[in-house]
Order: sequence, then structure tokens, then C-alpha cells
Amino acid sequence: MDENNALKPFASHSHGDLDETVRKIISLRVEDLGLPARAVNALKGVGIEFVGDLVQKNEQDLLSLPKVGRKTVSYIRSRLQAIDVDLGMVLIDWDQKAAESE
Repeated sequence: MDENNALKPFASHSHGDLDETVRKIISLRVEDLGLPARAVNALKGVGIEFVGDLVQKNEQDLLSLPKVGRKTVSYIRSRLQAIDVDLGMVLIDWDQKAAESE
């Protein structure tokens, strides 16, 4: 999938809301991705609680975190790609507070 196509489902629609399927995916908590506890703890330690928070980071952002190396980033990417998202995405209308209430 090319990068432009990967971003299209995440663009804002005319009514300004993310597609409901996309909203459900990005509202998942990082611990629901099946990541090792060490990775989850590293992400949550810097405030990355939801997939929506995570996909807006790039590989370098993650590698700069304590206890996160290339192997962890590779595993995170594979788990994200399994649910049709990836690192480095731009989400319009992402609201962590709204995700917390779901």
C-alpha cells in the first residue's frame, strides 16, 4: 500500500469526523495490541495510551524512548499493520479525551 493510500481513510470527511471503523481502531488501548508488557509500559510511560496516539509517532520517536529498541519498534509496526494502520500517520480530529470515554 503506498503512503498516500494509507492516509486516505484517516483524512477528515466533509462532516469533520473520522470514519467509525477508523475511530474504533485508533481508540484501542495500546495494551490491547498484544504487545509485550515492557513495550506497553514504555509507551504508557510517555503518555501513549491509545493506538491513535501511537500511530502519530514515527520510528525515530519510538527509538528515542527508554527501553525501546529496533526489535520492539518492529514488533509494534507489525501489530499496527495487522489492524491496517502504521506509524507516521496524520490523524485529523483525533481526540484522546473522546477515546478515553469510549
